[in-house]
Amino acid sequence: MVAQKSPLNNKKLLRIVANALIAVGIIGAAGIAYQIWGTNVTSAVLAQQERTALQIEFSKPNNLVPSLVEPAASKSFALVTIPALNLKDFPLVQGIEERDLAKGIGHYPGTAMPGGLGNFAIAGHRASNGEPFAEFEKLVVGDKIFVKTADATYVYSLEYDTKVKPSGTWVIDKNPRNMPVDNTRKLITLTTCDPKWNSTHRWVWWGSLSEIIPN
Repeated sequence: MVAQKSPLNNKKLLRIVANALIAVGIIGAAGIAYQIWGTNVTSAVLAQQERTALQIEFSKPNNLVPSLVEPAASKSFALVTIPALNLKDFPLVQGIEERDLAKGIGHYPGTAMPGGLGNFAIAGHRASNGEPFAEFEKLVVGDKIFVKTADATYVYSLEYDTKVKPSGTWVIDKNPRNMPVDNTRKLITLTTCDPKWNSTHRWVWWGSLSEIIPN
């Protein structure tokens, strides 16, 4: 004769399962909350540290930092201001690894430096980790990008945008196919994820150097 489980035991089992599911849900929600808000708090602290260090560095007399030479990996070397995104003096970091994007906007290694010939390409998050490009959808043709380095502020004007698959790395080429480039053209490329919370594509803006303001 097979023993039957009592209703009391069944209820106890259901309670255990329900509590376990609630615990998993809480842990999952906590993870999401950290990804959305926690990383922003951490990134804000890191970005402020980088910003302060750069402002001190730029204020030194006879600053001889070679602005057209790529800095060491993960080093901050410029401050980016984009009025249309309500972004002011956000650190520009050498590299696009997560550690780099956690403290600033990333510069694609191997692309031009600010003010240099070719294509100066940068990347930033739209969500989490400081999200400097959170309002990327507000950008329009003619918007200005200000990149302050040790020697000058380089002003770029936006001209054209598109969306590509993540495999579309041609967008940061020296001569991207959608932007006419000659040997004297100085471009900027901004890239970010799209859609904001489901990164199936990359949103790209191109512009060109329009002004140089000496420090």
